[in-house]
Amino acid sequence: MIKAINGIVSKETAIYRITTLWAFSECGLGGLMHAFKFPFTGIFVGGLSVLFITLIALNSRNLKQDIFKALTIVLLIKLAVSPHSPIAAYFAVSLQAVLGFLIFRLFSTNLASILILTVVTFLASAIQKIIILTIIYGNSLWHAIDQYIFWVAKKLDYNTFNSETLVYLYILIYAVSGVIVGFLIRKITTNVDKVNLEDMPKNIQPSVLKTTKGKKSNLFFFAVLLIFIIIALYLSNNSNSPFSDGLYIVARSIIVITIWYFVLSPLLFSLLRKTLTNKETQLSIQIDKITNFFPLLKSIFIISWNQTSHYKGLNRIEKFVSKSIAYSINYNEIE
Repeated sequence: MIKAINGIVSKETAIYRITTLWAFSECGLGGLMHAFKFPFTGIFVGGLSVLFITLIALNSRNLKQDIFKALTIVLLIKLAVSPHSPIAAYFAVSLQAVLGFLIFRLFSTNLASILILTVVTFLASAIQKIIILTIIYGNSLWHAIDQYIFWVAKKLDYNTFNSETLVYLYILIYAVSGVIVGFLIRKITTNVDKVNLEDMPKNIQPSVLKTTKGKKSNLFFFAVLLIFIIIALYLSNNSNSPFSDGLYIVARSIIVITIWYFVLSPLLFSLLRKTLTNKETQLSIQIDKITNFFPLLKSIFIISWNQTSHYKGLNRIEKFVSKSIAYSINYNEIE
């Protein structure tokens, strides 16, 4: 339960504002990281997603209804506000919600279930990225990495490191991060109730949110032309040289990306839109209220960040997130 200064905020209000925070993190932080191809997006965005799913579970009377209603709203807002996010991001957030529902339904909401959800979510993100790399570049990518590592290892008289080790190391980083973030989430959910709401300004001015529009380009023509050039070069060289292997990897990746970007991805987006169309009409009022609250959220984050300036490192992040959540849920709820 999340407390206010005078009494207790209703569960419905808490879930509504948590959904607002979830949608903002997916469209703001998630969209930005996907746009700039940030390598550990799954850790940051996935961690916030697990945090908000956990908070919903802690305040829910009907776990299934509340989690999937929040998910639907988040996906609809993400489609409208953050169209540059890849279809894989929609799959990831949906998987997180499904896992959250199943794990919290089976084990209730406690430290153990939070840790399980966070680690499983992070591992799924890491494995998804590895699968995508293999689909795009094929096994030739891992072969090329092995050849390069072998060449470096030979120079250093060390020959036990290969691409398989890299994959395991990458998965291990996500697993360990899942444990750390899981403990941090548990601490945040506990400390939200302890935030002193008297520190929250009574009149917060909304910040201006900047939006960017995508530009049309001749990417399709360029990609097709490049495919033909690379394939022609590849076919003219039948040797098994590193140059030929490189041409094959590049040709394969361009073909897969082109098919995905211009054929499969639009089809999947169209399917997603059709699936959510009926829900959009039913939830339109709530979606408008949530998106209208976004500029105020930005101001709340700035205030919370400034108020936690005397803390350092992870401790500051924990205090900042706790304050941001408490302020976001309780703002305008205190008379």
